[in-house]
Amino acid sequence: MDIRQIIMDELERQGRSKYWLAENPGCGVHQNIIYAYLRADSDTSGETVAKMLTALRLRIVPDPKVSAGKRKPRRRRAK
Repeated sequence: MDIRQIIMDELERQGRSKYWLAENPGCGVHQNIIYAYLRADSDTSGETVAKMLTALRLRIVPDPKVSAGKRKPRRRRAK
């Protein structure tokens, strides 16, 4: 899942630009961080991505068909 692309696609869907996101005071992320992240010049923290998603009114919801973290049960050693 490319969250950067999801953000760019949503900006386009909403008719907004990355400049709108960077200039949006409600986003709470420094402009330079947003620009660098969306240009793929750098990565960023999960908190920063969460703030951008919130500004766009997006949520990431896990796919119930994908069972993340499902592990095989451990075998017990015979005593």
